[in-house]
Amino acid sequence: STRVVAVLIITMKKTLSMLPSLRCCTVKESIQKLCIISLTILVTMNCLTRVEAYGTKTVIVGLNAAFQKRFILSPDTSLEPGSVHRAASLEEGIGGKGQDVAIALSCLSSAENSGVLLAQFLGKGAEGDQVLSMMSQRCKGSGNDLTVRTQAKLRTCTTIVASDVATELVEPSGTISSDEIQDLLDRISSVSKTQGLEIGGLCVMGSMPPGCQDDMYASIHSFLFPLDVDTEQQPLCLVDSVVGLKPLLHQMSSYRRSPSNQGGKRRGGMFKVNIAELCKLANIVKTSGGEANCATKEEIVSAVEGFVQTYDAADALEYIAITDGKFPAHLVKLVDNNANDESKSFRLWQLKIASLADFISQRDGTDQSPTLLYPIGAGDTVAAGTLAAWQYLSLPEEHKKDFTQLNPSVQQSLNNWKNGDHAKNLVEEKKDLAAVTAFAFGLACGSASCIQQENSVLETQDALSLLEQMTPPTIVS
Repeated sequence: STRVVAVLIITMKKTLSMLPSLRCCTVKESIQKLCIISLTILVTMNCLTRVEAYGTKTVIVGLNAAFQKRFILSPDTSLEPGSVHRAASLEEGIGGKGQDVAIALSCLSSAENSGVLLAQFLGKGAEGDQVLSMMSQRCKGSGNDLTVRTQAKLRTCTTIVASDVATELVEPSGTISSDEIQDLLDRISSVSKTQGLEIGGLCVMGSMPPGCQDDMYASIHSFLFPLDVDTEQQPLCLVDSVVGLKPLLHQMSSYRRSPSNQGGKRRGGMFKVNIAELCKLANIVKTSGGEANCATKEEIVSAVEGFVQTYDAADALEYIAITDGKFPAHLVKLVDNNANDESKSFRLWQLKIASLADFISQRDGTDQSPTLLYPIGAGDTVAAGTLAAWQYLSLPEEHKKDFTQLNPSVQQSLNNWKNGDHAKNLVEEKKDLAAVTAFAFGLACGSASCIQQENSVLETQDALSLLEQMTPPTIVS
């Protein structure tokens, strides 16, 4: 930054000006002047490691990309195992959880450069070429700085879309070589050195291809956010993956508890997960009847407690965002282990999702239910909307104008929702209000994406309308 460069220049000039005078000094005077020079250098180094920066860029980690095919049946055709199905149409597009997030963010931004960097492995074959071309057209200014083309062929994911259900067939991923892994880590390290202070968010999405070590995500986090660099704004991290989770949470905890975290300003991350996955991670049996039934409060509480204990997640995470399909979602605020409030280990808000069928009927002026919905990628869209809104709402007012991942209409709606009746008597702390609002917006984005055929594509106005139709969140615990 300009401030750091200025301090460095002044220090160099002062140090150089003092060196000639040492020749004419006594030993005692020389020692005193050398102490002053040393102190000046130490002060400068402190300025270099503590920087007033507010990053507005986001790094998305989507290591397991895919070429997406949509095999669409006629609107009156149900999917029946063992039967022959003929497609009414066949579409091709982009797959992969990280890639879905990048696409969703491109829909929410009106800027030519949305400030998004996508870290990905992409096969060198025809499928990889096609995905790279489509990503360049869809994602504004994201570039290919963190894209590594691999020898392994890109996998294909095929979604069969019927009138009543969508089923996805996923090919196995090819193995990534150690040289290709090192290439990506080197690229991330380079970005950290040149753009590190501009990065305000990290989104870790999905699985890793074979060849990646379990600590790959943790390594990426450590490159982007070194333990010894302290900034005024603390970057936000959203994790939507159950792979490599323990090493990543350990790294996030180390970052938050590092001695360089002066004043304890570093924020914990957010873990986005559906209730079925959370129960598995916590070794809890969901007794309410599987994914077809709404999870009970007791199941959610048990799953959260079991997960936090099993993964030692209290220091790494600040929030857990829990989805449950069409049923209400929940946001968990983990109470800091160092906090004085020992009466409860977390707070729990419930967020009810607006009816998508009612919304479409009102929007289109018809009483008929939509014939087809496209839910593949909706969860990734929730992650995209949540992190972008969380970053924006966490920025100081004077820096919000620099955030390009959300267009002005979205920013205005978020401010109105956060400051409106939805927030009254609901949230005690400003940062929690930002997280609740962000998750509500993410859920609205996920619902809006189900209307569009292409994975994670949405109309901004649909998302904003669905956000307005959501009932106010309620405190459950």
